[in-house]
Amino acid sequence: MRSFPRRDVDPKNGFSMNTINLVMKVIKKALKEAVRLEIIPRDPSASIEMLSEDTEERGILTPDEISELFSQEWTDERTKIASILGAVSGMRLGEILGLRIEYINTSKNIIYVERSYSYYENRLKGTKTERNRIIYTDATIIKMLIDLHSKNPHEDAYIFYGSDPNKPMRYELAEEHLRKKIAFMFGTEVKNSMDSEWKKLAITIAKEIEFAPEEMIAIQPDNIDTDNNQITLRWGYLYGPKKMNRKEYSEKKTIQLTTPIIKQLLSICDKSANGFIIYETERDKPVDFNTMNEIQANKLLMAYGEVARRERNVSFHGFRHFFNSSIRGTVSDDILRLQTGHLDKKMTDEYDHMTDDRGEQLRKAVQTKIIPFIKKASGE
Repeated sequence: MRSFPRRDVDPKNGFSMNTINLVMKVIKKALKEAVRLEIIPRDPSASIEMLSEDTEERGILTPDEISELFSQEWTDERTKIASILGAVSGMRLGEILGLRIEYINTSKNIIYVERSYSYYENRLKGTKTERNRIIYTDATIIKMLIDLHSKNPHEDAYIFYGSDPNKPMRYELAEEHLRKKIAFMFGTEVKNSMDSEWKKLAITIAKEIEFAPEEMIAIQPDNIDTDNNQITLRWGYLYGPKKMNRKEYSEKKTIQLTTPIIKQLLSICDKSANGFIIYETERDKPVDFNTMNEIQANKLLMAYGEVARRERNVSFHGFRHFFNSSIRGTVSDDILRLQTGHLDKKMTDEYDHMTDDRGEQLRKAVQTKIIPFIKKASGE
């Protein structure tokens, strides 16, 4: 494992601990199999311990943001419906993309989660826990799925059809569509917050920070030290023509500010879930979207939004967290785990199967806590 540079040691060339562990798991599995087949006498990786993985907290959207997201126009209907299903069921993206029409029970409004599609293996495989489960949902969700399947140009069984027959849409394609929608929404929120107070503060702070060309800095409440009147930055974002990269600083940057500026910055950060994002050019004059052409404005808006999305660590998997957070407390945890497919060592055999009674409790909870946001977004 010493041959893999760690990101915290080598920010430019290093890998995250999660990535290193994933590579090592593959190597360990291969060596273990080689021992079993008597190709080698012993496993040289047996004594190597895995690294403690990065623990970046998963971000979730607020109910208002869920409503806003699903009220927008989407270029890909499949991703929108997949996202809605993730929010109202807690299903994993691979499980959603692996849904086939025979897994839908229209008379009972339930979904059978039996498979997950892996493009890496090019096949349907079992769920992550290798256990089937039942999703008790709403009739409006079932109708969305049936209507989407009717548009499948290949007329095969996949609801979230792909470009090729007998394959669902690609995992990364759905993730990319969603990232762009979230970035647009977050970018719009940042743009709308740029009043005169915000712009003056952006210029003041930008003059105190050493920026790289095309760099953006995100400041959150956690970056602000009110006791010492300073902000601490550990990374920035390089805004390129095709993609955005996070730039880890070899040494954290500590910027001293005055008490009034710190208070003003903290006030703005507390009002916005996306924090305070400033652009390298703001040391000269504040960004003004009104002076840009539409292409430039949209490009910059998406850049601000992508920084906010990454700072909040929001992705498709966040819908699973949103579902769990919204429903928890309205049904017992053991019923909730049967819906999400989470395993727990303390779970007893009594709760290994979903019953209709428990399913009805869950359905009512979803209809009360989540469905109203979806209907509101649809204009109902």
